[in-house]
Amino acid sequence: MKFRLFLLLIPITSSALAFAATEQLKPGLWTMTINMQMAGMPQLSDDDIAQMRQMGIELPFVPGKPATVQQCITPEQATLEKPIDHYSNPDDQCSVKNYRRNGNSVSGDMVCTGDMKAQGRFVMTVNSNTSFSGKWALKGVTRDGLPIDQSSDIHARWMQAKCDPALITPAQ
Repeated sequence: MKFRLFLLLIPITSSALAFAATEQLKPGLWTMTINMQMAGMPQLSDDDIAQMRQMGIELPFVPGKPATVQQCITPEQATLEKPIDHYSNPDDQCSVKNYRRNGNSVSGDMVCTGDMKAQGRFVMTVNSNTSFSGKWALKGVTRDGLPIDQSSDIHARWMQAKCDPALITPAQ
């Protein structure tokens, strides 16, 4: 459940990150390095991860270990006009609230009111039209009553103008 939670928040935070500058970002393929921490989640060693892979278990994100994902930023998204409220699991009903831009930084709140009841905050900085970074944190409970307490550091860079359409996250 906790890994699913993290996966569904990537589009929210990455889209919020994408709208963080006063200038337009370059549309196209972006690579994001994400380092996630989850309170109460045991840290896995490299040996633990190797053993899991030998058993056929692939974890998309391992707390405490940087992960890299790719996302396409469309020309519309690159205009930086607003964050896009979207997520990969509509049952969690997560959205961005109180979005604020100030110079080359943006901040806002994340609110989930569906299967997951959680609130969080993000703060991001755009370094240039080809680079941004940020931090976010989220706390709450799953529908099963399990606590959620996670945070991430995100660093992103523009790779190229051409994108695989499967990497484009549609607006809701």
